[in-house]
Amino acid sequence: MSATLTDLFNSLETELKIRGFSKMTISTYLFHNKKALAYIKKAPETVVSSDIKSYLAYLISDKKLSPATISIALSSLRFFFKKVVNKNIFDGIETPKTPKKLPTVLSKEEVKETLMDLSGIEGIDEFLKSIIKNDRVVFFNSPKESQD
Repeated sequence: MSATLTDLFNSLETELKIRGFSKMTISTYLFHNKKALAYIKKAPETVVSSDIKSYLAYLISDKKLSPATISIALSSLRFFFKKVVNKNIFDGIETPKTPKKLPTVLSKEEVKETLMDLSGIEGIDEFLKSIIKNDRVVFFNSPKESQD
């Protein structure tokens, strides 16, 4: 006798709780698995690797989700199928590459302007002293400034 989807989702929730996952993670994992199975329209026991790939492609192409969100969806599905359904269908399914972003950095001039704007605020001197270690601020040049 096959378990119902409700039984499987209850088992998923129990497994996640036993392993100490947060309420938010549990909610996220349940959400992604419910959405995936609604898209695939098959019983979990009959889902194959190509179904998972098709769903991930749908999320990327049609839903335009970010690689980070796709990665969370994949982790959710992987956990459900491996730990609850006892089915390993994830060989050859890779996590999408997440683009690396450079941090936004203020120039020396922008820092000076910001500090000058703060100069009239009561208590600002003490605050600034509390955040500056060794009584100095180290400025890093942006790659553009370094080339000048």
